[in-house]
Amino acid sequence: MLDRVCGKEPVRWLERLRDLRRKALAQEEIDEQTRQTARKRNAPPSHELSDYIGSYEHPAYGRMIITRTGDSLHWAYRTFSVPLAHRHYETFEVRRLPYELNPDGLAISFTTDRDGNVASLSAQLEPMVGDIVFMRVPGGDCMDAGFREACVGRYRHGSITHVVSLQVDGQLTLKPDYQPLYHLRPYQGGIFSIVELEGFRVEFRRGPTRSADELVFHQPNGTFVAQRNEFDDISS
Repeated sequence: MLDRVCGKEPVRWLERLRDLRRKALAQEEIDEQTRQTARKRNAPPSHELSDYIGSYEHPAYGRMIITRTGDSLHWAYRTFSVPLAHRHYETFEVRRLPYELNPDGLAISFTTDRDGNVASLSAQLEPMVGDIVFMRVPGGDCMDAGFREACVGRYRHGSITHVVSLQVDGQLTLKPDYQPLYHLRPYQGGIFSIVELEGFRVEFRRGPTRSADELVFHQPNGTFVAQRNEFDDISS
């Protein structure tokens, strides 16, 4: 109709579009073969799928949510929601779903902290800049008020006593002998970050009594364990 309205000789549009589609499908197959060649073989993820589950945030780009459905991960971001396929190592990719508007093939790479906890994910959301890093939102026992209450007590490492207290706002503090008072910020599971000491974290491990029996220090120079001191708890 437009050809005739414009006074042009009608073009065989269907034939032209079929030819374009045929070429596009052929190129897509070549691209897929190239992508598979670049994939590292025999490179499974280093964590259980459940270890990647959680929310990840960026101050400008918002929140990405990773869940698990059966034997695969699921990625949700703003209006997008799609399963992830494993590419290699700690990298997954958005699966292609025909007739759905999704960032097909977008790589989602997870990174861990020095203790092996999944701490962030990154994705190249902008073609002209590097990957955007989303930090994992605290989750697990550290967010539970009952767990934090079970962490309160005195722990001894050598000759040093570490006193863990609960503030009125429900957050924990740590006071070692001869050191200032430190504030603990929820990190992951039973792990808390020491606010005043960058890169220092503590982990509370529960025993048979459901109270935390061990206080584990994860520091840049090593890992150290302090045991709950029942005598100090009773005498206090």
